[in-house]
Amino acid sequence: MKTIRSTAFLPLLFLALAFLQSGCDIHFTGQEIRLRCQEADDSLEVLLIYRGVCVPDRENAIAKGVEHAARWLQGRREFAIAGCHFDLDDPEFEKDLDPETAGILRGIELEEVGAFLDPEKRLCGYQLFRIRNFTRALECWNRHLSRLAIEGAGPDLSKQIHPYFDEATQRLWLERARSGSPWISFQDGGFEVDLPMTRATAERFQRDLIESVTARDEKEDWRGLAALLSHLQSLQFEDDRVLLRFAAPSGGIFRFSFRNPDVQYRPGLLEALQAGGWDVESGPTLQEVRERLQPPAEDGAPEGERR
Repeated sequence: MKTIRSTAFLPLLFLALAFLQSGCDIHFTGQEIRLRCQEADDSLEVLLIYRGVCVPDRENAIAKGVEHAARWLQGRREFAIAGCHFDLDDPEFEKDLDPETAGILRGIELEEVGAFLDPEKRLCGYQLFRIRNFTRALECWNRHLSRLAIEGAGPDLSKQIHPYFDEATQRLWLERARSGSPWISFQDGGFEVDLPMTRATAERFQRDLIESVTARDEKEDWRGLAALLSHLQSLQFEDDRVLLRFAAPSGGIFRFSFRNPDVQYRPGLLEALQAGGWDVESGPTLQEVRERLQPPAEDGAPEGERR
């Protein structure tokens, strides 16, 4: 799977996605991610939609892909986000985790899974997960991020955590990690990201982001970043902190999409599944899958996202 390039403007968020990566026998040309927080029962719903599912062009790829797809469609809690592959039902996944984190991951429920064809008649798939006790899960994630920050500084805490950090930001980062204060919180229907750093460091990240976007690399997919920034409600610099608040639209759904330009769709996996008796054509439509988190009347997705 593709390794996603970090723009460095929100290094902490991208650092978390690097956790426990592994290989995969199945590729996809793009992905849609939808999140909805249910404060009433303290849960987070996660809808993952995989567009243009296929296998790489190598020996035995189709056979391995069929085996992988069958395992996945039978309800294995195996998924990918932005190019990072996770298998929650693999015993090795919990090997180096603390008991609290392992317990939270075991409690993640796969409520629905299926395959379908998109308007281009390409093989697609979707999974609907629910994370219960989301507040506790978020607290656990914050502790994990603090551990990553401390580990990034090395045994003697002298290693630069990020190449853009000045000395003061390095100190602020470690102080936050030791304090137990959260990096990310959810309140009033939105996520608040609290990053300790000097204004000079923040401006350096901002310059890098602007330069990266204006470079207009044709192979770089900026839609994921654009979707993230579309949810940005406010950005504040105050007292050696950068505070970012991300809020969902009125429907309460956070929407993100990613495209993998390095993957060329091949119908071989679809043809093999159909030959094996899998009835993919009777699956839901793309729009019906998108509506798994909300009634059709409330769908405020832009028209371009419906294709």
